[in-house]
Order: sequence, then structure tokens, then C-alpha cells
Amino acid sequence: MKVKINRQIITAVLFSAFIFTGLFATCCKALNDSERFADLYSAYLGEGKTFPSKAKAAVLTAYESLHNINDIIAFKENYINLFGLVQRVNGVRCVFEEDPELKVVKLDNGALTYVTQKENDLPEKAANVAEFKNSLAEKGIPLMYVQCPFKVQKNNPGLPCGVSDYSNENADNFIAELKKRGVDSLDLRDLFPGEQAGKNPAFFKTDHHWLPQTALLAAGELGKKLNTAYGFNMDLNLLEAEKFKTETHEDIFLGSIGRRVGRYYAGTDDFPLILPEYDTHFSCEFIKKDTPAIKRTGSFEEVWIFREHLKKDYFNVNSYAVYAGGGGSLIHCRSHKIPGKKILMLRDSFGDTLGLFLSLAAGGEITMIDLRYHTGSVKEYIEEFKPDLVLIAYCPTAFKQQYFFTFR
Repeated sequence: MKVKINRQIITAVLFSAFIFTGLFATCCKALNDSERFADLYSAYLGEGKTFPSKAKAAVLTAYESLHNINDIIAFKENYINLFGLVQRVNGVRCVFEEDPELKVVKLDNGALTYVTQKENDLPEKAANVAEFKNSLAEKGIPLMYVQCPFKVQKNNPGLPCGVSDYSNENADNFIAELKKRGVDSLDLRDLFPGEQAGKNPAFFKTDHHWLPQTALLAAGELGKKLNTAYGFNMDLNLLEAEKFKTETHEDIFLGSIGRRVGRYYAGTDDFPLILPEYDTHFSCEFIKKDTPAIKRTGSFEEVWIFREHLKKDYFNVNSYAVYAGGGGSLIHCRSHKIPGKKILMLRDSFGDTLGLFLSLAAGGEITMIDLRYHTGSVKEYIEEFKPDLVLIAYCPTAFKQQYFFTFR
């Protein structure tokens, strides 16, 4: 007797088995964390002995545990990878999220990006920068704004039909507002015309950050501006590509965008480690919120490079943090090899690699502050550090955050 196989039933059974296996494993994982839940309950209960106190502690414990349920889901990475693979097979180029600015979009060249919304408060943010510039001018300190690029290009965005991105429009409008107020700027976006054509990519495929080669090129362009407009005397030959060696670590990096859709949606990235081939000597201090400061002295590699992030762990390691340790609230670095001026750079994470390479030619001292994490007063730090120049270096995604433009 021939048995007829119903594929739909088999698919449903396998899918149900997959789900229930994951649910069972998650429950087992939660039981292993029972001591943590007990500690959390005790912390909320405190000295309370009454039934309402116990009920309140139980509700708060359950709420916090459910809020952090992503931390205990078994096979979570496999679910994400499977989800991304299904989207790829179906040719989906927009993976929607509840937050529209976390929507993952695949560009024409296969790279992943987020899209940014239109910002309407750019005149106010530009006015803050102008006010800051004027307060610095009273101390004889010039200020310049540096516009880092975004993955979506002005003239060749490479977006799917129906998807809009306002990053470049926001940047154009902001630079125009700065110009009205007499604030000098350097626009780095035109350095990379081949990005969306698939030639000479400037960004990681699965991450929003630029490649270190791009940051090195940008540092050279910034150095030219500082020499001609601000009286610096940098040897820009130190930033020529042939003065560096590159270690390519293949297939080890899944960027912040790629981690939302898994390793199979757009693949993974090789990670290039770029190191100068000439002698260097630095002393640096890296300050992160709620952690002890890290102090290092030695060569560029010994000071600026954190090799512990150079490993293949797609969902738990951020390889971009190889450079400058992933930033932090404040980095102060002194070059013992090259005399130079003092630079204060207010930056986002693009500035980590930009400032790192700039330090090779600028010499002197450079301090990099990330206003997302810095809890001190920028103006008080300026009084203490007495920089010769203040730079503000942001990519266009910074426009959506008010704290990047609050300098008190």
C-alpha cells in the first residue's frame, strides 16, 4: 500500500518541533538563572514583609526579567540567522523594525544600511555650534566642523524603490546653517564617489562605520586643511597608504546592522588592521564610564590597537573596537615622536579612527571626547587642556541626537 506524504503536515511538524525545542531550552536556561531572579526579587523586596510588598517585588522582578528576555533566549543567534536567510531567499531588501531608523535596507551593491529621517531642528543645533565657536574665539581658539560621510551617497544612493534617506539632505542643510553663522567646515563626503558603484568600497558591508582605509584617507584630507587654514605643519607623507601595512582578517566581522539580520542575509566582512611601518611613540589614556582608566605607552600598535577584539564571534564581539578600544567618554593621547599642537575633537564613533590616524601626523596632543558618555564639563576641560584647535567631527546620524550639540 502506497503511503501519501503531506508535505505541509511534515513542514508544520518540523517547525513546531523547532519552536518547542527552543522554548524548552529557554526554560532550562531560565531555571539555571533562578539564583539571579531570586537576588533580583530580594533587592526589590528589601525589608518588606507584607503581602503587598511581596506582590510588588514579584511584579517588578517579572517585569525586569521579561524586559531582558533576549538575554536568555536559547538559540537566539540561530533564529536571527534563519530569519535573515529567509529574507535573502525571498529577495527582501527592506527588513522593517518598530523603530523606523533601525530598518535594515540592502543597497544596490549588496551592502546594508540604516536610513535616517529628516531633521527639522538643524538651525538650533547650528546656533549651538556658533555660540560655542564664539566662546572659544574669546580665548583665541578656532573651531571647525568636519562632516564625515554616510553610507548612502548624495548622487548615487543605491536605495530600493520607495525608500527615502535624508542623511545627505540633513548634512547639506546643517553645513549651510553653519556657513550663515560664520562657522568653518570641511565636508568629507565627496572623497568616496565609487561606494555605491561597488568600486573601492568605503564602508564595511554589514556595519555603518567606514573602513579604516577610508578613515586614513579622511585624516590626510583633514591634515591638508589644518596645514593651509590653521597653521599646522604636519608631514602628510606619514598618512600616505604606502607607509602602512595591512593585516586582513578574513570573515571575522558581522557589523551592527548585520547582527540584526544574521550572517546569511548579506554575508560577513573581512577586517583590515592597518599599521604604520615607521617608528612611533605615544602615551594614551582611555576613559570609559564606570570603568577604570586604561593607560598605555608605546608604539602606535601597542597604544591604539586592542587586539582582543580581533576574533570571530559574530554576535558578541565588535571588531571595530580594535581601533582605540571602541572609544569611550574621553581619550587623551600624546605623541613623543613628533612635536605639534593641541587638538580637542568632539566626535562620534567615526572620530575614533579619524583621530587615531590624524595623531600620527599631527603629533603633539589630541583629546577626543564623545558627548554621549562624557559626564564632565567640556568648557572646564578646555580651560584645563588649552587646545590650539577644537574640531567637531560627526557623521549625519548625529543630527538626531541633541547631546552631540550641547557644549556646556
